Amino acid sequence: MHFETGLLVLLFVILALIIGAIVRFTLKGSQVPYTVALLILGIGIGLLHRSEFLQQATLIQTLDLIADISPHLILFIFLPTLIFESAFAMEVHLFRRMFLQIAILAVPGLMLATGLTAGLAKWAFPWDWNWTLCLMFGALISATDPVAVVALLKEVSSRKRLETLLKVNRC
Repeated sequence: MHFETGLLVLLFVILALIIGAIVRFTLKGSQVPYTVALLILGIGIGLLHRSEFLQQATLIQTLDLIADISPHLILFIFLPTLIFESAFAMEVHLFRRMFLQIAILAVPGLMLATGLTAGLAKWAFPWDWNWTLCLMFGALISATDPVAVVALLKEVSSRKRLETLLKVNRC
C-alpha cells in the first residue's frame, strides 16, 4: 500500500511521541536516565530496520523516509529552537555573574578539548589522517551533547549555576 509522504511523517511524529511517553512513564521510578533509554531504544530500532526483521511495510517506509531526511532541514529547524529555548530560559543576573567562567569554558576550554581529541585521533587511529582532518574530527567529537546533559541535570535537580554554565556553552 502506498502512503503519502506527509502521512508517513505524521505517523513518525505520533509514534515518536507515544514511544517517548511510554518510556518516560516506564522509567519514572528507576535510576536509568530518560535520554540514555531513548538513545538505546533508537539504536535498537535502527538495528531492527537495517536487519530487515521488520515486516510492516508502512513502518519500513516511514523509517526509510526519516533516515533520508536532509541534515540541513534538521539543523534549520532544531538549532534555532534550541538557541531560543536556552536564551529564553536563561537568568540574566546569573549569566552576568558567571560570565568569566563561561568565557573560559567556551573559548580556551573548547580549543583545548579539540586539540587533545585531535592529537588522540592522530596517534590512535590506524588511518593516515592529516592534522586538518584530525582537528575537524576533534571539533566535532570533543563537544558533549549539552541538550542531553542539561536534561539529565534537570532530572536530578542539579544546581542552577551548573545548568546555566552548560546551557550557555552549548552554542
